[in-house]
Amino acid sequence: MTTVTVTAGPDLSPRQLWVDTRYVLTGFPIGVLTSAGLVAAVVLGLGTAMMVVGVPILAAVPAVAGRVAEAERRRAARVLGRAVPAPQRRRWWPALAHGVLRVVPSALAFTLVVTWWAAAVTGLSASLWDWAVPYGPRAEGLPELVGLGSATETRIWLYMATGLLFALTLAPLVRTVARMEARFAERMLGGA
Repeated sequence: MTTVTVTAGPDLSPRQLWVDTRYVLTGFPIGVLTSAGLVAAVVLGLGTAMMVVGVPILAAVPAVAGRVAEAERRRAARVLGRAVPAPQRRRWWPALAHGVLRVVPSALAFTLVVTWWAAAVTGLSASLWDWAVPYGPRAEGLPELVGLGSATETRIWLYMATGLLFALTLAPLVRTVARMEARFAERMLGGA
């Protein structure tokens, strides 16, 4: 006898879309501030260590990196649907490395999510705003480039179809990108 196990697919509900979008869109500014702040603190601490001023700055860096790591574990847990446990042995360097490097996946995720949202919204709403775009006599848009002609209706339908394509792939893309960013945090900050 064969047993079939059915596993649930990824959660692509509107609620999860908003959770993932918020995670990615807030992750980029947090990543930029965290990365810049930690790098600046380490450089400032090393540069002024000879004058003794840098010693307390360097001593504070692991504590700050640890607090940022705690916050990121909580943020990632919302996306992953499970807690991201803290490592059993508290080491400061993974938290510092994550704080400095997190800007890379955050920038990639932010760029993709903003692009997909913008393409979906502007494409689906093309009939509302197309009249306001000044098309000159020699202007070539996407319809002309793909050989569909220059009629206004053709342009609007093509933009709306493109917007629909982006809208249909929005939830899976945002979910994948948010999970990628959350898994990056889990791998660097988790206890596993």
